Amino acid sequence: MPETLKELKKYFGFVETHRKFWDNNAWLDISDFLSPQYQDFQNWDAYRGQRNATKVYDSSPIIYLGVFSDGIHGNVINPAMTWFIFRLPAHLRFLEEDPAVKRWMQTVQELIYDWLAESNFYTSMRQFFRYGGSFGTAYLTLEINRKNNKFVFNCLHPRECYIAENQYGEVDVKFRRIMLSARKMKQKFGDESKFSAPVKRALQTNPFT
Repeated sequence: MPETLKELKKYFGFVETHRKFWDNNAWLDISDFLSPQYQDFQNWDAYRGQRNATKVYDSSPIIYLGVFSDGIHGNVINPAMTWFIFRLPAHLRFLEEDPAVKRWMQTVQELIYDWLAESNFYTSMRQFFRYGGSFGTAYLTLEINRKNNKFVFNCLHPRECYIAENQYGEVDVKFRRIMLSARKMKQKFGDESKFSAPVKRALQTNPFT
């Protein structure tokens, strides 16, 4: 695997080239007719502030995608129901009969439900299912907002993410290309000394660019 920045950029170029088959064909059609709100798939700024869905002539696929997404969300991860429980590995399952172990598992389970409810998990998963049901690939990241100590989930636009699989069909290569304003770069990375000259200039003139 590449280690230096130069090698990583070269490796990313290979993965990016490989994905162009989908970018220029199937995924482009999907963004035009099934998920028109993501028509900026190839050009990040081309559709900013413009109307979308101008190529759609039948809204049925869009409606059915919504039914698919809402159905999974409501039946699999419904916040009003218990949709997962904690269990020990099979070889330790006998410990679940211990009252102390059982109380600990129940407490941790309730804490995780509370953390998810206080975060944006459920709203992000709705978008996650829409990406999965349309583009066939969905990406979810998890961060912690240090100001309020809460989970922050982010469902990434498919255009940002590049993946590759190993011989076992497991994803073992992940790249993300993202556009950030100067303000967001400062918030995310903090240390301005390592920023390029254009970014430093933008922080002084217009940090929202």
